[in-house]
Amino acid sequence: MTSVLVPVVYVVVLVGSLYIFSQFYRKRAAGRIRDPWWPVHPERDVYISLLQQIDPPAPEYILKAALLRRAVADVTRIHNMREDKQAATVLVQKGSVGDDLLVRLQAAEKELETEILEVVGEANSFKEGWGSYIFQTASEMLANEKTRELYTSLPKLKSEMAQKYDRQKRTKAIESPVSLTSQSVASTPHAVPKSDSLAPPPTPQSAVTNDGEEPTTPLSPSSRTKKNKKRK
Repeated sequence: MTSVLVPVVYVVVLVGSLYIFSQFYRKRAAGRIRDPWWPVHPERDVYISLLQQIDPPAPEYILKAALLRRAVADVTRIHNMREDKQAATVLVQKGSVGDDLLVRLQAAEKELETEILEVVGEANSFKEGWGSYIFQTASEMLANEKTRELYTSLPKLKSEMAQKYDRQKRTKAIESPVSLTSQSVASTPHAVPKSDSLAPPPTPQSAVTNDGEEPTTPLSPSSRTKKNKKRK
């Protein structure tokens, strides 16, 4: 009986110690100071510096433009956060990374929510109700910027594609004569020499002499007798 209880107790103690160690390690890792997901926010710093400018104070249209740029940066961060969260969740499920990555993402989400609320409040301070559609305007600005970047990069893409197709045409032009010569050699029929034994016998033709008379052929005895009887 004691021989059975000893390994069971050993396994229980081992599993319990590992569980306690993992819980302690996670709490200690969660209490550490981690690097923020986004270390800086230049657009927010520019807007705050413009607000703090007193002599002379910044014009209102400049403040609005700076706030819009801040909202555009926040929209970009929202899109990046969605993509990063999906990838991080898959990696954590596979065990490729630790749970601390998800903790950092959750902290970044809370920071982003606070940033969005601040932008909405600042927009409503300029005009009542502007905070309800400022991020819609920022999304349209971001889409316009991407379209402009794509339009300006079209000449470069066009030149790269032209160079690529020129190289392909040159390679095809080099390969086509070789293929044509091989096809011509394969399609040319081989000449079969004619044998004299297979030639048909020559047919007798009537030859005409110089005087216009047909050449006389020797007659057989039977034909001579027939001619003599006719003469008689």
